[in-house]
Amino acid sequence: MSQQYRNPLRNPVHYTTPQLRTKLNKFIVGAGAAGSVLASKLSEDPKETVLLLEAGGDNVNNDEIKVPLKFSKLFHTEHDWDYYTVEQPGLASRRSYWPPRSHDRWLNDDPTVFGVEFQTHRGGEHPELLLLSGIGPEEELSKHRIPIVRANDAVGKNLKDHLATTTIMCKAKPGARLDYLDSTLKAMPSIARYKLFGGGPLSSNAGEAATFFRSIGPDVESIGSPLAYIHHGEEAAPEGVGMFSLVPISLRQQRKGIITLNSRDAFDHPTIDPKYFSDAEDNDRTFLLVALRVSLRIMRSSALQQYLEPVPVNDDP
Repeated sequence: MSQQYRNPLRNPVHYTTPQLRTKLNKFIVGAGAAGSVLASKLSEDPKETVLLLEAGGDNVNNDEIKVPLKFSKLFHTEHDWDYYTVEQPGLASRRSYWPPRSHDRWLNDDPTVFGVEFQTHRGGEHPELLLLSGIGPEEELSKHRIPIVRANDAVGKNLKDHLATTTIMCKAKPGARLDYLDSTLKAMPSIARYKLFGGGPLSSNAGEAATFFRSIGPDVESIGSPLAYIHHGEEAAPEGVGMFSLVPISLRQQRKGIITLNSRDAFDHPTIDPKYFSDAEDNDRTFLLVALRVSLRIMRSSALQQYLEPVPVNDDP
């Protein structure tokens, strides 16, 4: 939830180091992929003093945040905004879980950003932030009684997601899997290695390899992982069975989805409708089937078969 430091005794300016009270000349709001890289590059110039702002509390001692391989342990916790799509007819009326990026909110009465109010904020995707700030389609802003700063019918109307199937999994031979890390005792050497040197199996982001290929364009990807990755890591593989996974992904969704507001309350989740498998030509489904078939061929390749158990062929799509 939000914390606005209105009480001067609680204002964080009184509890910072002299270095942090130095005048800053660059503010970057949001430590996502772009914000983090931008902050890193700008800070290489000794003349620049850069502040990178991101939502959340003190995570210094939280291994589930610091250790890359534990990222799925954060899903559905206090560190996750826990977004879901609306029911998707193309997915048999199921809803899809979306671990989102987080952003901080800027508020002012002028279209030019001249300051930042930093909050521990529930966050949201860019369209939600813009809509709440009065930038978007007039009809939707008026519906929620949000003052219009700038009308723009495109806001929230160009959502495209990378579609992925349930992971293709195969039994992996010893030495080609990371399932042993589920046992604290067996994982101790890897834990020590990561704590001391920041390397080893725990430094993996699970996707150890990726390939991009074409069906009719640069439209398909497959990601390989030496473990079972089922339903965003929420479902475990059968105990004692080491797995290798390939995740087939379609990269160029044909139908555009939408993000709209449920209300003018910034803490309400937005309505997310990616419109999966709803394009008139059914190309989204076709591309994903191509990704699935190619991933199966990769799984059966001689390069991988030396590490895997044979892949059955009777269930091919």
